[in-house]
Amino acid sequence: MNVNEAWFDPQTGVDRVSTQTTFPGGGPFPPQVTLRDATRAFMQAEKNLNPLPATSMQSRYLNPWAVIRDWAAAGDARVAGRELYRDYMRVVLARATPDGEQRLFLDPKNGFPVKFELQEKHYLWGSAASSTCIRIGH
Repeated sequence: MNVNEAWFDPQTGVDRVSTQTTFPGGGPFPPQVTLRDATRAFMQAEKNLNPLPATSMQSRYLNPWAVIRDWAAAGDARVAGRELYRDYMRVVLARATPDGEQRLFLDPKNGFPVKFELQEKHYLWGSAASSTCIRIGH
């Protein structure tokens, strides 16, 4: 069983997630602390910060406030059009990143992000990309 505690600072864009694991008959174990901003992720080990792979950024995309902060700070988003998602037309924003294009689907009524889409490299072949859709918000 995991107990998570997450904090997000909108001014710096850093989120901190503390995860404490307990097994039946064992634990609780010391919490694992992860720190992330828009481009990097680190695991805290005692007093050191150890870098984490880019795949550890995916859970950040589930926080709509972090997504909005990252896109606003990047400043390179453009309107890519409108697209049907969950039976409603959505405004689609796009931006280029070193890892490929990302797309953000917004509810046109309130501007709330409802879907985040990115291209991920295949873990084995690298160049063959697969689309990952992360439903955020409601």
